[in-house]
Amino acid sequence: MSSEAIILVQSSTGELLSGVTVNLTLDSSTTAATSDCNGVAVFSSLNAGTYTIAATLTDYADVSGQITLIEGAISTQVIQMTSTAQKTAAEYADMSEEELKEDLKGAELAVKALESELKSRTKTWISTYGSDTARAIEIVMIVVILLKLFGII
Repeated sequence: MSSEAIILVQSSTGELLSGVTVNLTLDSSTTAATSDCNGVAVFSSLNAGTYTIAATLTDYADVSGQITLIEGAISTQVIQMTSTAQKTAAEYADMSEEELKEDLKGAELAVKALESELKSRTKTWISTYGSDTARAIEIVMIVVILLKLFGII
C-alpha cells in the first residue's frame, strides 16, 4: 500500500499560488510536482515516512517544512509563501505615473478577491452562528486582512 500527499500552496495573504515547484524528499529520494491553478500539488504512490518539503516560486521566498505520510493514507499540508516582490517607498517614488497605475490595478484585484471571499464566508457564518456573531467575525477578518496588507502581521 502506498501513501499520498496533497500540498496546498498559498501566499501570506491567502492567495492560492499556481506554478509552485514542490519537492518532497525522503532520505536521498526526491519527488517533484507543480501546484495547479487551485494551489494544489498532488503526490501519489509514496512510501510512508517523514518527508522534507521544499517549495519555490519566482518572486517568493523559498519555503521548507515537513510532512509525515502514513501507509495507505492521504496526508495534507498547507504552505504559505511570502512575496519578495514588495516595493520600498523609494522604489514607489521612482515609478512613473503609468507604473503606479498598473501596480494599483493589481492591488484593486486583490482587494476585490478578498472582498468576495469575505462576503461568501459571512453568509456561512450567519447561517452557522447568527448575524451578530457573524458580523463580529467579519470585522475581525477585515482587521486581520488590513494588518496583513500593511505588513504588520
